[in-house]
Amino acid sequence: MLVQEAVNLTKKDQQILDSIMPGQAGWHLQSHLECLQSCPSYDRCGGQGPDGKVCSDEWRDALLDEGSSKVFVHVLKNFDFYNQCDLPGLAAKSDQVTSLRFKFLKAMDGLASQEYAEGSLRLVKHRRRERANGLSLRLKWERFDQTGKLECEACTIDFFAMYGEAGFRVIECHHQIPLSHENHKGKTKLEDLALLCANCHRLAHSDELLHRVDALKEYVKEAQRNPLLPN
Repeated sequence: MLVQEAVNLTKKDQQILDSIMPGQAGWHLQSHLECLQSCPSYDRCGGQGPDGKVCSDEWRDALLDEGSSKVFVHVLKNFDFYNQCDLPGLAAKSDQVTSLRFKFLKAMDGLASQEYAEGSLRLVKHRRRERANGLSLRLKWERFDQTGKLECEACTIDFFAMYGEAGFRVIECHHQIPLSHENHKGKTKLEDLALLCANCHRLAHSDELLHRVDALKEYVKEAQRNPLLPN
């Protein structure tokens, strides 16, 4: 089904998409266009998006599938980068842009299968990076001895206060320089580590800019102050 038919877009929604999709009147020449490296289709679209329509002025005629939906969500999430300043007063976190992004997230959910094949057994071989035995536990006990808490350094939830000794199993150890990163020198110090809850730990690894706890903490604080909720 085409985007125009699959998503309940208002005239304002269409105006927003017209302003941020490459190829529109407000855009630079194709030779000057630089897409974000994190775009889901960056490596395969050649600047034209899935089916050559999504990232163009033909976005209305693009098929809405999992691939195209991800591109729409990505572009709306990065509205401040893609917008050519022809819609004053709008930003990535404005209500109108956020509401439009949630429309595509909802459409993505509707495209997903309601049943999934699971449960079969298969043999999987893979490599994994070696980790120092006891390093994580040492960090947890050291922090607990210092503060009497097992606190997530990003969202500040105290897992000892919530779960007692079970909190030692729940709180997770985060490498601020991932073991697979080129900057990791093969040695890890306690100050290179941080304690995070599972949610914040997952968030930290969703974007290289959030690997460092200081940046992650600011991101979480901003998200708590300005939650992205649909209208």
